[in-house]
Amino acid sequence: MKFIFTADTHFGCKFINENADLRNRQLVMDFGRIADYADKSGIKYILLGGDMFDTPYPNENVKAAVYRVFESHSDIRFMAVCGNHDPLSMTDFYNNPPENLFVFPDSITKADMQDISVYGISLSDAFEAPDPWSGFCGDGKFITLSHGTLSGKGGFSLNPSSLAQTGAALSLLGHIHKTQSIFLPNGTRALYAGTPFGHGFDECGQKGFYVIDTDDFSYTYVNTDSKIYREYTADISSCSSIAQVMDILFKIKPQENEIARAVLVGKLKQPFDIDCDVLTEYIKESFIQIKDETTIDTDIFKSAGENTLEGKFVDILLHRLENAQQSERQQILDAIKEGVLAIRSSK
Repeated sequence: MKFIFTADTHFGCKFINENADLRNRQLVMDFGRIADYADKSGIKYILLGGDMFDTPYPNENVKAAVYRVFESHSDIRFMAVCGNHDPLSMTDFYNNPPENLFVFPDSITKADMQDISVYGISLSDAFEAPDPWSGFCGDGKFITLSHGTLSGKGGFSLNPSSLAQTGAALSLLGHIHKTQSIFLPNGTRALYAGTPFGHGFDECGQKGFYVIDTDDFSYTYVNTDSKIYREYTADISSCSSIAQVMDILFKIKPQENEIARAVLVGKLKQPFDIDCDVLTEYIKESFIQIKDETTIDTDIFKSAGENTLEGKFVDILLHRLENAQQSERQQILDAIKEGVLAIRSSK
């Protein structure tokens, strides 16, 4: 018997720099295509590894669209655990689910698929929870389904040894958005489904879902027919004006199925103001976002300590840089660069 395993669809996601309503409709449609694939392949079960929704409170349009996917694939039985984004106690969609969607409760519960059992458990709330599999041992031929992190934080705090000691032939996991296959101490595998479609530029590239064969627990990765996030790098070292930057960007042709971002790189010999928002407006048919990661071929710190406007500006931000967290450092460096350029260009 074969079944589909996917996770982390995050319907109702708040997309940045995008039309969130449109993107969510696209994701629900792509989810429907996964169910279509099951129908065409004679697959009767789809397992969902948590975070079906990005929030416990998705809007009514999103909920209704997701509900229709289940209703229109009534021959398929869906089995889902709840994740930290859509915990069982907070997400009202799970109070009255579609007839063909079985939602595991917040205690380990057994459900049957033809020749194999599934033991699953949902997160009750959005907080990190202890390993639910510690001390548990199942019966017969079975798999486990839960949402969490192996040897880390987020969702259930899972332990590889605990999963191995359950006796499961395969441990299915949600929460990590990249596919991973991890050997447990007893030689069985834990399998992260990843996400079947990207939600931003931190999830670039082709996505998909797993088709798993319960005869030998082999699995095949199937690409989803969904839009792909992709970054294009544009070296503008030779540019001295916005017009020249635009000439380079217009030569880049993203594919029709791509949601693209251009990242400007290079060392500018003649610094000039780069307004990424204005650039994006001019070239929005190709890129939904433009990011400036250029440097300038001059020492932006050379005025530090000088009794000048530029020197005092640099001193203030250098002091902030010394005390900044790693996540803030690039933002401060960008601010120094932009400020120094503005001061010099005003002279």
